[in-house]
Amino acid sequence: MRERTIAIVGGGAAGNAAARTLVGHGFEGRVLIIGETGVAPYNRTLVDKGLMTGLLTAEQTALPPAEGAERLLDTALGFDASGSSVRLASGVEVHFDAAIVATGSRPRLLDTAIPGLAHAVAAGRVTTLHSARDAEAIRDSLSSGPHRVSILGAGLVGSEAASLLREAGHQITLIARARTPLVPVLGRAIAEHVADLHRRHVTTRFGRTAAAFKPRSDRVDMLLDDGEAIESDLVIVAHGTVPSAPAPLAGRGLVVDDRLRLEGEASVYAAGGVAVLPFSDGRRLRIDHWDDAAAQGAHAARSLLHDLGRIGDPGPYGPSSRFSIRTHGTTIAGAGIAVPDAVERTASEEPLITVFETAEGTSTGVVGVNAARQIHGWSTKLHRP
Repeated sequence: MRERTIAIVGGGAAGNAAARTLVGHGFEGRVLIIGETGVAPYNRTLVDKGLMTGLLTAEQTALPPAEGAERLLDTALGFDASGSSVRLASGVEVHFDAAIVATGSRPRLLDTAIPGLAHAVAAGRVTTLHSARDAEAIRDSLSSGPHRVSILGAGLVGSEAASLLREAGHQITLIARARTPLVPVLGRAIAEHVADLHRRHVTTRFGRTAAAFKPRSDRVDMLLDDGEAIESDLVIVAHGTVPSAPAPLAGRGLVVDDRLRLEGEASVYAAGGVAVLPFSDGRRLRIDHWDDAAAQGAHAARSLLHDLGRIGDPGPYGPSSRFSIRTHGTTIAGAGIAVPDAVERTASEEPLITVFETAEGTSTGVVGVNAARQIHGWSTKLHRP
């Protein structure tokens, strides 16, 4: 009998978790993880905490290969679901019996039409903070001493980067399009708490966007939409992510059902930052953080094994994984997700804990300030009517 092949396209959190789950359940065929050419998979949660700050090397952030699975570092350029094949950068074509697409995300970039942006990027004065390569470039750029750093975006990555770089002695200006950043993720009460922390520790420009850049020999002048000019040695763009998938799947993300099966395709699944998930109210959301990507990868693998008749139905996927950031000495911890139009309820004033509930009263997410222990307890209660 021919050996079955499961191709896992993407070697990060979701892909590795999927491989470990398949092997752990005794799948006897070939489990092949396809990663990026020349880039060993790494723990992306350590990009800002470890690599950007110089506390860790790239080797120290590397993910060990999943035991029992093969790993091939050869970027997937094309994915043919109907033909059950993946075309790789080397020209090799891999045929599969089932596949899990776990290619993650890429950084959301600034509008290329912004005057002076291309010149500023080419001069090394504007960069993203997403990959290990980004973090190492920022570390090297700031290694000579205190610098003026502007961060565009005050989401989870931008907020933590602002805190880490301030602690390293740099002068930080944090700029965000929203007047109160992070409300969709943390809820109003905790987002306002985080915004106040930023105002006390760094220079903030909330409700502003970049309108133009003027690179100089020793800096870049960034003009905001209200006309203010901010001198910076480096500008870091942290405007979130967009899904990344091989052609012809590339677009707004891969729409999956509640078992993480790719809609309209047999034997193809998706997990992590590339997947767009359904929720009970009919809306769809994409979740892009490390622990949830790992949980999705494991769930997709269990759904695949169920469809092969190996295990029972894992049921619908409900995000309950935990996440946290440390900013200005305060830990913001959460679990699950605030679905659109969720009811925000204060579960505790001290420590401050916010719970997100559907109109039917089902808890889908929870966030707290210096409340990691309580959040751990709450995570087991999510998505239960």
